[in-house]
Amino acid sequence: MFVGFVVLAAILTSVLAPKATHALVATLVQVSNTPSSPVPNKDVDSPAHATVVPLGCFASPQPFNGGVTCTLGVGGGSAYTVPAGQRLVIEQLSAFCQTNPNGGIPFIEFNLTEAGTQVIVPLALTSNQNDEFVTQAVRYYADPGTTIGSTAPGDAATFCDFYANGYLVSYP
Repeated sequence: MFVGFVVLAAILTSVLAPKATHALVATLVQVSNTPSSPVPNKDVDSPAHATVVPLGCFASPQPFNGGVTCTLGVGGGSAYTVPAGQRLVIEQLSAFCQTNPNGGIPFIEFNLTEAGTQVIVPLALTSNQNDEFVTQAVRYYADPGTTIGSTAPGDAATFCDFYANGYLVSYP
């Protein structure tokens, strides 16, 4: 019964006199630091500080697998690998494919590793005769050491450009 009375009194005091409660708590909790023992902190990640050049690749037909596939790189170059200690926040995926007049690509896929799990991101394409395209806002977090792959079904006349846009953030 006594404990309940104390809790009720504390609640009433904090509601009726919030400044006094704040002052009491502030005097009980003191953080002091000196130049020899500073308070640890971390700068907030900013997309403007670690923007990755748009990743892209051009995929031509693969005669033995019945589709097109490639791994995205900076400026379409060799495969980009997410650096150690960082994650790539992917905010947009897009693709443009061309097929023969009788062909068609119902979807494309991007693949990456997020939180230690292989993730496949299918995107439906919009068709305009033999041109297929898609641009999709997304939010995926590619783990350190990850490369981003892309695939599309198609025949020997299928060609695709794949792109991903995002930025790097620190990852413990």
